[in-house]
Amino acid sequence: DPLGTCAWNTLIEGMKLWAILPRDTCWYNLNAEKDMCAPKWFLEILPKALSSACDAKHRPLLIVQKPGETVFVPAGRWHVVLNLTDTVAITENFASEFHFDSVWNITCRKEPDFCCKWYQALLA
Repeated sequence: DPLGTCAWNTLIEGMKLWAILPRDTCWYNLNAEKDMCAPKWFLEILPKALSSACDAKHRPLLIVQKPGETVFVPAGRWHVVLNLTDTVAITENFASEFHFDSVWNITCRKEPDFCCKWYQALLA
């Protein structure tokens, strides 16, 4: 998620399929393309990730999200989501007190103008 934030997603309607990779596992550990679309990832990469040939430490957690359920994605966890039906969801990214320093450093490096405005707002 952007700038090292955590995220939550609450599903109001429909169904989603989530694949959340273990900590320290990224798309390249599974020979995926960085900007691969979700349907292609689930068709081409997921079968490999679930096979016995794949190192177990790189196997994703699969979640079928139904209405009323909330999925939490910890900071730094690579994930891919496929809408199984038309969906309506509410989502938010946030920086918790437990990883604020990391979010702050990433934000200052990637979005320096925003970082300055954020700093001024924190002092206000």
